[in-house]
Amino acid sequence: MKFLRVPPKLVPRPAAVFLSGKRFTLVMACFLSSLFCQVPAGATLEGLYVGAQVPDFSLEDLNGQSSSFADLSGEKLTMVIFWATWSRNSDKVLAMAQKLYTDYKEKGLTVIAVNADGQQLTADNITAVSSKVQELGLEYPVLLDQGLSVFHDYGVIALPSTVILDPDRTIRYELSGYPIVGSEEMIDFIVAQIEGRAPKEIVQRKGYQPNKKALRFYNMGKKALKSKRMAATAEMWFKKAAEADPKFVQPHISLGRFYEERDQASKAQEQFDLALQKEPENVVALCELGMMLVKEDKFEEGKALMQKAITVEGYYPSCFYCQSSYLSYIPGKEGKMEYVGEVKVKHAGLETDKLCLACHDPLVSDYANQLIMQPAELCLSCHDREYTHDGKVVVPNMKAILKQNKVHHGPIIQNDCSACHNPHGSNNFRMLLEPFPELFYAPYQASNYKLCCMCHQNTI
Repeated sequence: MKFLRVPPKLVPRPAAVFLSGKRFTLVMACFLSSLFCQVPAGATLEGLYVGAQVPDFSLEDLNGQSSSFADLSGEKLTMVIFWATWSRNSDKVLAMAQKLYTDYKEKGLTVIAVNADGQQLTADNITAVSSKVQELGLEYPVLLDQGLSVFHDYGVIALPSTVILDPDRTIRYELSGYPIVGSEEMIDFIVAQIEGRAPKEIVQRKGYQPNKKALRFYNMGKKALKSKRMAATAEMWFKKAAEADPKFVQPHISLGRFYEERDQASKAQEQFDLALQKEPENVVALCELGMMLVKEDKFEEGKALMQKAITVEGYYPSCFYCQSSYLSYIPGKEGKMEYVGEVKVKHAGLETDKLCLACHDPLVSDYANQLIMQPAELCLSCHDREYTHDGKVVVPNMKAILKQNKVHHGPIIQNDCSACHNPHGSNNFRMLLEPFPELFYAPYQASNYKLCCMCHQNTI
């Protein structure tokens, strides 16, 4: 089986030039574990299975026209393909789907291609999508997942991923990537359903299939979580699902997250442990438990679990953890990770609905650390205005200041604001890496100017 790989030029580069030695190794281990968490190749969707009902969606096409699943769904089956222009296997899946669409569109089959090129689709991205549609001669709807909302709602793990749905949005078949045997089985399944015959025997099941009763209870728990009024009942439904099918791992993972969000750490760890007892190489459980141990300063134990996760045989790279709590941690002293929520000065982007996505693209990027644009340009895209509090300017218009002054600080010349600032948060004034007086031209004391002494001698 071939593995889906991130194009070489898009592999993230080291996070910060000021990290070195053991500190760099530990920080990068956590960063890479969070950014490229791996899941078994048998899984297509994180938390959804054959027999589960997926959420409805509404997205715009290349012409800006909005359509929902209900608007486009086929009379018998609908193929929903999550794809990207940079994925070679995506081309194969889209071309295969076009042939099926041509042959069976009049017999009840519809195809919907959902593009997931990035968190924020630029004009260049959309042009690339349009070119791909023309190159492959696609006649079925191609929708743009701006913000990756559908990507995350479905829990997509790898690109491409294909989900076969009936008119009620119930999953009938799922496939990650484009393996030869798996794709042939999927095609036979679709044709058999359309023609009303029994499909050929499936050579290998795609992951564990829970019994219908357990799956029904599990779906009730997922629905409960979406309701503020009924959220507390999710615990009951997940427990029922686990009891109905003792081999079903996902209810334990969902219970673990349920307890973790409610600060019941011991109960959460118990559930992740149960998941690992049933499935020792379940990457989601390994990473969730690993990060819980990191929070408790059991760094080596947590790192070991996450390292195990990325060595699981048969995996696909994914970024579905980018919005999880993992990126809520930043490099701290002595190689530890500090929780952003506990620092005095937090990056304002983390206070918005976008959270980490205000600056990072969870899928691909041409810039270091999955940034959505060149670092200094990204900073100045927000710092091009004054920010006030109680009528006073607390953050000046940095773009205007730089434009008005000809002589710039060395890191600014190198387009690297992170040489002095921690872009996530800090316990120092204005997110600085080290102490610096809040009042400029304060009397000199080396302890007050540790920031400057990172590069300059303290005898200056």
